[in-house]
Amino acid sequence: MNNFLFIQEYDSHGNLIYYKDSDGWEEWHDYNGNLIYRRDSDGFDEWWEHDEKGKPIHYKDADGYEEWYDSKGNIITKEQYDKLHGIHS
Repeated sequence: MNNFLFIQEYDSHGNLIYYKDSDGWEEWHDYNGNLIYRRDSDGFDEWWEHDEKGKPIHYKDADGYEEWYDSKGNIITKEQYDKLHGIHS
C-alpha cells in the first residue's frame, strides 16, 4: 500500500503557491507562478528571484552557489561560496 501524501495550496486565481509531499519535497511559488523556493527530498534548499516579467534574475542554493542573470535570461555572474574558508570564488 502506498502512503504517499501531498498538500497543495492555490491562490484565488487557481495558481499553485505551495506544494509539499510526504517524501519531504517542498515548493513555494509567487503569485505569478514563478518558483521561488524549493527543498528536495534530501533537504537541499534552492531560492530564485524574478523580475516583474517573471524572468529569473537570481538563483542561490544551500551549498552557497549563486547565479545572476541578465534581462534575456543569460547567466552573467556565477559564484561559489566556500563555507569552510568563508570566501567566494
